[in-house]
Amino acid sequence: MGSLFSKSTTFSLPPFTYHDRIYPFPIAKPVDGDYKNGAYRNVESMEQLWTVPIPEKPWVNTSLAVLKYSSVEHWDRDSLGERKKLPDGTLGEYEYVKYKDLYPIVVQLGRSLRKQFPFLQRQGHIGFYGRNCKSIQLYALAMQSQDQTTVPVYDTLGTKAVKYIVTHCEMSVIAVTEEKLPSLQELLQGETFIRGVVLLNVSPSSTVLKAFKEAIPESIKVIHFEDINCVPYEDPVVEKDDDWIPAGDSIQYILYTSGTTGEPKGVMIKHASMLTVSSSFIHNILKTGWVVTNEDGVFSYLPLAHGYECAVEMALLIRGARISYYSGSLRNLVDDLQAARPTLFIAVPRVLQHIQQTVLNSFASQSWVHRKIIQWCLWYQTLAFRRGRRVALYDRLVFDKVRVIFGGKLRCLASGAAPLSGELSEFLQVCCGVPILEGYGLTETGAACSLTLNNGHTVYYTVGAPLYGHEIRLQSLPDMGYTTDDVPRPRGEILVRGPSMFAGYYKNPALTAAAVDADGWFHTGDIGQFNADGSLSVIDRKKSMLKLSQGEYVATEAVEAVFSECSWVAQIFVYGNSFENCLVAVAAPNPDVVIPAIRALDVEVKNVGEEGWKDSLARACLDPRVVKKVMEELDAYGKRMGLNGFEMIKGLFLDGHVGPMNQIFTVDNGMMTPTFKLKRNVCQQHYEKEIAAMYDAIHKQN
Repeated sequence: MGSLFSKSTTFSLPPFTYHDRIYPFPIAKPVDGDYKNGAYRNVESMEQLWTVPIPEKPWVNTSLAVLKYSSVEHWDRDSLGERKKLPDGTLGEYEYVKYKDLYPIVVQLGRSLRKQFPFLQRQGHIGFYGRNCKSIQLYALAMQSQDQTTVPVYDTLGTKAVKYIVTHCEMSVIAVTEEKLPSLQELLQGETFIRGVVLLNVSPSSTVLKAFKEAIPESIKVIHFEDINCVPYEDPVVEKDDDWIPAGDSIQYILYTSGTTGEPKGVMIKHASMLTVSSSFIHNILKTGWVVTNEDGVFSYLPLAHGYECAVEMALLIRGARISYYSGSLRNLVDDLQAARPTLFIAVPRVLQHIQQTVLNSFASQSWVHRKIIQWCLWYQTLAFRRGRRVALYDRLVFDKVRVIFGGKLRCLASGAAPLSGELSEFLQVCCGVPILEGYGLTETGAACSLTLNNGHTVYYTVGAPLYGHEIRLQSLPDMGYTTDDVPRPRGEILVRGPSMFAGYYKNPALTAAAVDADGWFHTGDIGQFNADGSLSVIDRKKSMLKLSQGEYVATEAVEAVFSECSWVAQIFVYGNSFENCLVAVAAPNPDVVIPAIRALDVEVKNVGEEGWKDSLARACLDPRVVKKVMEELDAYGKRMGLNGFEMIKGLFLDGHVGPMNQIFTVDNGMMTPTFKLKRNVCQQHYEKEIAAMYDAIHKQN
């Protein structure tokens, strides 16, 4: 763990070890007893997978039913909340809607929106485009109460991607926050299915709004969400039938995946499926006997376009907890956190890394004496934590101050969307004094399909047991060297099935059939292994698509295809992982191009064909000047070919030990398949030291 801290501080910790990687008891088992090829289920759902969030109340199978249930069961608790801007421009305390009021508000808003847009059809597609806020969730719930399918759009997407989604799903109404009006304006100036726009938190006097209204067609109706006159319950126009009430198998969301090759895929999620995931998630968190009170809640800042955030917020609505929305600026994040005082904090690893760095920077800014005290407390609290204990004195001296960052009420952290390193997990648990749970899933699995347990046991590099609405099995991939017969643990592609799964890809039955086999198993493309306790660990990717730590998806094979056309290299292997924010590469130099350039740099090298020329080339390729030159050429080529910044390589190892045809990856050395495809895991293992050295150098530069 020393390298983690060397980036900005001199703090050190005891060397990290996988001291408690798995649970001391089974948390998942195969239904048929076949530990190699069987379908694993959570030990609490061995007999039957969950199909509804509250088994004793099967009617609670839609978001509308959840609100109705919570309006009775949790009537006096706070639900959705936000900070109001005060006259002096500062932000006040959080103000919440009570659960007893949330249900009628949502229903009446939904009916009013339907009255405003009479062209709406059952299971029509409505969207939102903007930063996360209370109004967006109210709008989504209101439209869902009228059996409308919500299609969220990431606020980070450009006009081209937004246009594709809006057109593909034939979206008729879209809600938008003020900062996205210019982008939406550009989209609406062409052909579009959109017939209505709902303005969220947009000032009527906004100059941006004025320009927006002047630019878009007059046929598009624009209304302010805050100005809607709610239709009362007794209105005979909307009360004459119940056809607009959603059912459990109604599509609640179409979530478009981002960052993959080709066009985004519209993943259809049913109400009942989403709620089963949500209830499984929260049930797991509350295993320690945690009783939800009006003081419990989550801080909402992740985009509601992400299935992960959708599932979490539905989980809180089921249990009657608070959802406190951030004020819209990451600069106010800590201030918002301290005002919200959440007990549950949901994050992606990139955010947790930022929190870790904030804590370390705070430690480093202290006086010499205080830094010595902090170092002592860090070291010995870590040792105590590994023995399952905490020293109260160390908390009072150092770590209670860290918890203030989260508002002082934090009881649990949960991480998802990308792998969480064991070092980072341990550091945060030591500093925050709360458990960190790690989940795994894809949009197609309802956002999550497995989760570690909140039961007092600390584990690393596992994503826990299947949730109660999922079962998981592995399928051998012998070409990649992964089989269910592997020793000591079965390994293979992760396959997922169950009532919590997606309903297919919108308008793409062929892609659905390719992803889901005849037995109903969804093929994730991830490689996993089952541990002795039945927990799942994700160890590789079947495909080369990976997510960097900042959330960007990269198709490494596509990047390799671009760089392999550059005349400076003969072969190239591009590597990245979800713990790093950039790519590195191992390449075979093209001697015909590189050797003359090496000589121009006054680096000694022999000509091709001379005795010992390959060893000479290998030595020359270790010279930093040579590496820099080839990196510059690759960078220039990548830019010419239109690669994004995150697709550029930031580290390069030139292996001059080339063989026939200037290759370093061959079938004979086991780094290529018989069809001449790179065996990525073999290449990674072979160049493990070089890859680690490149990332260490990048860390030091940063």
